[in-house]
Amino acid sequence: MKKKTMALVIMIVLGVFLFIYTNSDRSLRFTVLIYGFPKEAMTSDIESVFKHDENTTYYVLDPTPVSNQTGPTNAWKVKRVGLFYFASYYGA
Repeated sequence: MKKKTMALVIMIVLGVFLFIYTNSDRSLRFTVLIYGFPKEAMTSDIESVFKHDENTTYYVLDPTPVSNQTGPTNAWKVKRVGLFYFASYYGA
């Protein structure tokens, strides 16, 4: 019983990981959510600004998330690594 429960938990975590990180928009929205902007993560429009190379694209969110400590956080980088997309904050 305990092995089945543990296997189910592992499958759910793996499924959520695959769901989030196999699409650039979902990866970016999840990263914005982790950075502490839940409203902007769900409602912002994502606009591609430019591609640095075939694996890296820069995005801007509209409306821009604004942090009390750093100000507007409008530039985000999404990098493709194999099948997965990983997003990070790039700069203002």
